[in-house]
Amino acid sequence: MYATCFPRYLSEDWSGYHYIREAEYDGDGVLPVSAIVPKFYGYYVPESRVDTMLLSPILLFEDCGSPVDIARLKQRERSIIFSFWHRLHRLNIAHGSISSYSIMAQPGPLDRHPLQRSMSSPSFRLINFGDAVHRKQLQSITDWREICFEELEKVKDLVYGKFYLKSVPRKLPGYEVRAREYWTEHEDVYRYVERATADKCI
Repeated sequence: MYATCFPRYLSEDWSGYHYIREAEYDGDGVLPVSAIVPKFYGYYVPESRVDTMLLSPILLFEDCGSPVDIARLKQRERSIIFSFWHRLHRLNIAHGSISSYSIMAQPGPLDRHPLQRSMSSPSFRLINFGDAVHRKQLQSITDWREICFEELEKVKDLVYGKFYLKSVPRKLPGYEVRAREYWTEHEDVYRYVERATADKCI
């Protein structure tokens, strides 16, 4: 997948911004042109027959940090991550593994010396493409559209979750609002609630 399906620029670092219409879901849609997948350095196998008996082949990738803490993401960071799936779909690739463990974060920005990087400007990457699907594998455009739609709905639930007002004067207990509708206007009055926990509150 990394060597054959991904254009090289998906793992390269760029400067500047681009417009992702779908990212207006939570912002203006103007986002940094960042890499999506780790840099792939190759597939290595032991050189000798003796080494083959003792060692296993390896895939060498960029160290992308650790899985993100969804609850600590800022609005801009959520928009960037949400746009990753749209960019993949435009390349006819469905990720297939929607989980916080598939989103890696490391201190950034990466164009600075490591001692000058911090998690206040993180760099993100998507991993775990074992269940990825290419559009060529499907027989109809309808199947592809359904896969993309379902995947984006899962990404919304993962990245944005459900948000509740910290205080709800003159509202019934359990009053709920969606981040996709009110994030920009009411960012400072929300706290993140894990989806499993939120479902129990409804």
